[in-house]
Amino acid sequence: MSLAKLIVVGRAIAESGLLDPVQCSENLQVAINNSDHLTVLEPKLPLLHNWISNGVSNGLKKSTIDPNDLYDVRGVFNIADLELLGLQIFSKLLIEDGEDRFSFGRIAEPLIISHAWSPIDDSTRDCFLGVLLNTGEVLVLKRTTQDSGQYDVIIRSFTSLLDNMNIPLNRLTNEGDIIVTNAEHLELKITSFTFGKASNGALYILLAHESGLISIHSLTHGLPELSRLQASGTIVKSAWSQDLSTTALLMSDNSVHIISLDANLQPKSDIQNVKSASRFLVSHLKFISTDTLIVTDSKALHVIKGGSTRETKLPYRSTILGLSFAQSSAGYTIFLSFESGHFSLLNINEAGECTLRPLPQTWTNFVNRTLLQFQYACLKEQNKAPSNVFKPFLNDKVEGNLMIHGSHLSSNGDLVLAYNVVPKNVIHHEIRSKAEFKVAVVSALELDPKITINQTSGTSISQIHGVLLRDYQSFPTPASNGKEGIDEFIQALQEWRTRKFIDFGEVNLTISPHESLTETLQEEFLNNNSIRDLQKLLTFNSAFLATLEVLGSSEELGIVTAPAKQNVNDELEMIRTKLATQLRQAVLSSVKFSDLIEADKFLYLSFVKISELTGGGKMDGVDRLGNGNVSRGHESKI
Repeated sequence: MSLAKLIVVGRAIAESGLLDPVQCSENLQVAINNSDHLTVLEPKLPLLHNWISNGVSNGLKKSTIDPNDLYDVRGVFNIADLELLGLQIFSKLLIEDGEDRFSFGRIAEPLIISHAWSPIDDSTRDCFLGVLLNTGEVLVLKRTTQDSGQYDVIIRSFTSLLDNMNIPLNRLTNEGDIIVTNAEHLELKITSFTFGKASNGALYILLAHESGLISIHSLTHGLPELSRLQASGTIVKSAWSQDLSTTALLMSDNSVHIISLDANLQPKSDIQNVKSASRFLVSHLKFISTDTLIVTDSKALHVIKGGSTRETKLPYRSTILGLSFAQSSAGYTIFLSFESGHFSLLNINEAGECTLRPLPQTWTNFVNRTLLQFQYACLKEQNKAPSNVFKPFLNDKVEGNLMIHGSHLSSNGDLVLAYNVVPKNVIHHEIRSKAEFKVAVVSALELDPKITINQTSGTSISQIHGVLLRDYQSFPTPASNGKEGIDEFIQALQEWRTRKFIDFGEVNLTISPHESLTETLQEEFLNNNSIRDLQKLLTFNSAFLATLEVLGSSEELGIVTAPAKQNVNDELEMIRTKLATQLRQAVLSSVKFSDLIEADKFLYLSFVKISELTGGGKMDGVDRLGNGNVSRGHESKI
């Protein structure tokens, strides 16, 4: 993967690394902060014959991945196009007690200062995208259509919190302004937010207010508040452990506090200070396990575990712009990227002891290749000089300086980097229309072969991405565009598919009884491993079929691809039938027929008939007069 090509994002500038500009979702979506909009890289199904190319170097096979075939690059949430949202809504507040903090003026231009993906929503297998603006408002976005670039605002912190305050009507002016106290004003302003997910699948959002208040809300319409507690000082960043038992708060004085929460998300004890205030800027804090917190500043990495803190000096005095981790055989591997272009690997064992590791050769190769490409590009531009008169003023020895904007480890084990290469020791100015940054994908397994990647959640497309990228070295490619080359490629692709995916004919699906329809759908369909395997095979076959359509575009090659196309089409139809039948059986096994209204009884009986006609088996126990129930625990005959 170190030989993957780059994704170039034009007419955009990546935000400061302190704002964590690169964020990856569990569905492999990548969102990059460009201050006035977000660049989203959305996974897509590639054409299997051209997403990777093979070459030979020093007698060895070298595979080159083109990530442009794997991702759709879209610009979303462009603030200039969102005037109807009224992002200047804080200008409508009138503070009545005159105790507002001093400021030079109101913010004239809303900008994005933080963003994050939520965990996967079990009902849709999609992720929410949270955005924090410099106005102090959090907006939660959701993709409401199949368009990968269409994200709509579904939750606004300002309106939700304002509704929860129950401000009386007499505090609303005729001009549309709202009279609030300074305490209410500070409570409406958000300085940080974090998403969390409970074991039952419920999603939550933690909001840090400018007043020092911490509030936890259900991630639903209106943001119902579940708990709140008061912290002292301004909260800059926050983190939440995976089991929601602990939250960590970074204060403006670079101190770190943690709060323990019970099963109801209520504080169990007082706030605990785990890192004292310091002049060294803290850039990141992240939980790598339920009881282990990592904090990085400009000189050291701090591991906070079980009430004790261990400090490890870092080799570079530069701001850390990316902190990621992965489980390994020795505990945890930490990936650190620095603004200066440096990179570090560290190991943390179960006891919390941290050791610095040598720089991997994969990273050195990536940096050398990137800087060499920059020098070639400079030389090419110099050769375009309009006349020889200017050539003495052009330095043909311009060196590049790698500047990393941010990095994040995706759930399939790929390190996503946003970076730029700029001339070293020169004054460099670039207008916005010419500005660009690059996105690179480096396999974490090549950086540390000992890490373990367990990609069990996410959409089928994201899991197909994981399979392709982890096994790209052995993925078949067409030797030629002729009949023999295409035929050999199809056979090799079918063999590769057999090795990587299940045989759908051997899958036997059953239905077990559960207490409710929701629980039945969760256990028998959404979280059913056999269903997920079938969905992955269905998704891969869709990409396979699209590839065959392209390869067989001519009449001569269409004869070669026709048998494989028919085979894949037949498989797709049978897999769809299995999935649809399992879903129908899950619904029918949980519905109490006698409790249905007449209209639902008609739909129910139609559902039963369709299930029988499509091979789902006769549903025993259905009283046609409407007095019986469907028997539970029956087996689907598919």
